[in-house]
Amino acid sequence: MREQVRTFFLVGLLAAALAAQAGEWPYRQELNPDVQFWIQVFTRYHTNQYIVHDSENLKIVYRLVTFDSTIKRENREKQMRRIKKEIERTLFGMARKLEQGDTLTAFERYIQKLLGKQATPVNLRMLSHQVRVQQGMRETFREGVRRSLAYLPYLRKIFQEEDLPEELCYLPHVESSFNIHARSRVGAVGMWQFMRSTGRLYMKVNRTIDQRRDPFVSTRAAARLLKYNYQELGDWALALTAYNFGVAGIRKAKKRVKGDYLKIREEFRHRRFGFASRNFYPEFLAVVEIMRHREKYFPNVKPIPLPRSIEYRLKRAVKLPNLARRLNIPLDTLKQLNPAYTHRVWRGWNYVPRGYTIRLPMEGMNFSVLENYVEEYTLPVATNVSPEKNKVPSRASKAALLASNGDKALAAQATKRETVPATPALSHQLTLAETGNGYLPFRWSTPEMILLAPELKTSKSPVKSSPSLSSHSVFSPVKAEPAPVAASFTPEEAHLRIRTILQTLTPRLTPQNGQTQVFIHETLGHFAEWLQIPLSRLRRLNGLGHRSKLYLGQNLQLDFSRVSPERFLTRRLRYHEQILKSYLNKKLFVNFIEYEVNSGESVWEVARSRYGVPFELVAYLNAGLNLSEIKAGDVVKIPIMETKHTSEETL
Repeated sequence: MREQVRTFFLVGLLAAALAAQAGEWPYRQELNPDVQFWIQVFTRYHTNQYIVHDSENLKIVYRLVTFDSTIKRENREKQMRRIKKEIERTLFGMARKLEQGDTLTAFERYIQKLLGKQATPVNLRMLSHQVRVQQGMRETFREGVRRSLAYLPYLRKIFQEEDLPEELCYLPHVESSFNIHARSRVGAVGMWQFMRSTGRLYMKVNRTIDQRRDPFVSTRAAARLLKYNYQELGDWALALTAYNFGVAGIRKAKKRVKGDYLKIREEFRHRRFGFASRNFYPEFLAVVEIMRHREKYFPNVKPIPLPRSIEYRLKRAVKLPNLARRLNIPLDTLKQLNPAYTHRVWRGWNYVPRGYTIRLPMEGMNFSVLENYVEEYTLPVATNVSPEKNKVPSRASKAALLASNGDKALAAQATKRETVPATPALSHQLTLAETGNGYLPFRWSTPEMILLAPELKTSKSPVKSSPSLSSHSVFSPVKAEPAPVAASFTPEEAHLRIRTILQTLTPRLTPQNGQTQVFIHETLGHFAEWLQIPLSRLRRLNGLGHRSKLYLGQNLQLDFSRVSPERFLTRRLRYHEQILKSYLNKKLFVNFIEYEVNSGESVWEVARSRYGVPFELVAYLNAGLNLSEIKAGDVVKIPIMETKHTSEETL
């Protein structure tokens, strides 16, 4: 046991060398012993290990108890209560023995050596009331790291937008280990552990929805609460402690103690300002240090995959169980994507009002029914792009952007409201002007141009190479002849473009040797309907269970006993034609650019966040590629869209 305790302190001393790197957070050096204690709790000691220590001086560790993993939690807690009382009696008995000069036991001599000069009768009696047990958290923290890696890109973006230190996004490790379903004994809920009263100041919390459970909405709320705390208290140590104890309580502590965070931590006494509140900030500092050196403490940790979804706004009140049935979405999937809705909603007792948002999977639902319930896309959740920055620029904003870059001629052209006549049929492609940083479309070809022109140049992440531009600007402006814009397209021309896309899609949808690959928006029910066979037969043919889901690119065995492959293909193409018409109802497909994917990017992110076009439309243009396995350097086609009414390009 002594060797275990010595190891505890040796590892703490080694980890202390990293303390200087966290100097920007206040009181880091003064709190170093406590920070090292929490680093060991989070990274070294497992959940079947318990540390018996002093609650005021975390350097004093009396025992380290390790249980067999088969022992139940109730039995462990019962045993630890007994051990805690034994140590309390030992400390109290040592005070009497020292006063009377009696002989100490081996364990008492160890405590005397551990305490040094503090081993006086008075201190020993005081320490006997400060014994505490802390369970190790290595497994819990590791799972929290896995969850955090999925959410951190979005969280960092939120804290950047709020002008707050990005490392504040690690705070859920202290609060909930990034568990969106966490609920404390006092009623704090969600990843950020908001109480109901505080949550209502920043989010919807009612009988229909509790956005404290929404990891994205609650993150914005937490950022604003932390900003408020800092503006009120002027010290990050106090602001973070106020997140646990409350701003009013910290104000009272400052007024009573008349000192800084360290003095408040030492001297302020309140029934609610206990061990958790005093150690909230040191725990946060420990988490920051661990996440800064994550590969050292938790190497090769992979993030928990989040389901891909798109957020819609409801245009009518609905009951979610009914909506799930109509869209052919398993109710459990809908629950996973929308954790904020209450059990009353999922049981069908409450309607979700018009105007509320709902997240739906990107694949596998009945798309033809969707438009009856929701409005246009909002931005996909978990994106790294601000909603405000991702909006399509107006003519005025484009003019301001061009003027700021010295292109007054183009700026004047951008402010014109009338539609410029189409250019003569000089070429059958979209001409691009190359600059040092990217490309600018300066001439639209006529409606008769070929849709999938192979001569288009590759756009290699132009936004990243043009940091001076606003985030919604895709191409760098060049000093060139003002750009004529295409005139509005007729329905016949729009139909021609849809037919051209379907021609490129046909090889992908054509069955080969009685098999085919699942494409976007296709479900098992669709295949059964096109083949005119029972759904159960198709399941048996492919060894699928009742809850099995299809995924993009999955191989499927078909049964052509009732329809011919040609008839099957015709029905399949007609289905996708209806989807394309729905997508292009308000915007027209003009042409495409070729985009080279960078490291760490997904096609979904490039389509929705960078260019503001549906991922599904990108999938239709890239039917020959497996978009789920795209690597850095691969080239994908991104559609260029034009609105019917304004003739503004959407890039």
